[in-house]
Amino acid sequence: MRRIISSEWIKMRSIRTTWLFVAFAIAVPVLISSLYAAFTSEIDPDTLYRALTAASIVTLILLGVLGASSYSAEHAFNTIRPTFSVTPKRARVVVGKAIVVAALALVVQSIVVVGGLEIANLIAAGRDLDLDLGDIEGLVPAATGLVLFAALFALFGLGIALIVRSTAAGALLMLWPLLIESVIGRLLSLVSADTVAEWLPYHAGTTMFELQPDGDPFGRLVGGLVFAVFVLLIIATGAALTTRRDA
Repeated sequence: MRRIISSEWIKMRSIRTTWLFVAFAIAVPVLISSLYAAFTSEIDPDTLYRALTAASIVTLILLGVLGASSYSAEHAFNTIRPTFSVTPKRARVVVGKAIVVAALALVVQSIVVVGGLEIANLIAAGRDLDLDLGDIEGLVPAATGLVLFAALFALFGLGIALIVRSTAAGALLMLWPLLIESVIGRLLSLVSADTVAEWLPYHAGTTMFELQPDGDPFGRLVGGLVFAVFVLLIIATGAALTTRRDA
């Protein structure tokens, strides 16, 4: 398994697009939080964190696209055939890709959280503004939830790619949180099914990084489990199809 993981990491890091996406994934939310610290007259720690998480939608989507491209790009260029020839047990390849994708997402989102907050803190100190990150109630569990959510979203991208096997995976991934769930939620609200809409996977998962999830209908843990189960089902479906299809 170590050989497979090493091989998948080499593939991921050798593509220039990977590092371009990683750079943007880190730069955008860090820049937004820095600008907030640089130009606001009075910094509210909670608002700073929420600005960082709002901008992290860019990070999530780019990580998801990287997760999708880890398989769809190989399939598009037909390099997946030698991969499966070397490792006939295709499920092991899927697991290897999942580990690499999740690990990359964990590292990138951790850099975003720590870098965004610390740089904002330095900017605030330079402006003689009072900013105590310790005043953010629930910061540690919320930030941890954001990092884990990023890993799950990257795995969601991989799962979608395993199912559709094309670059359309990236487009579908970008549409999911921004459009698909929003439309489904609005349709459900029209038939007085607001409670059902709250159980949609992306919406449920966002409670993982809320500072004070209200627990209605679920808290951080249950919301995370809803999204995690959804992602695991997508990955399992994609893995099952991968083992049965021709490469």
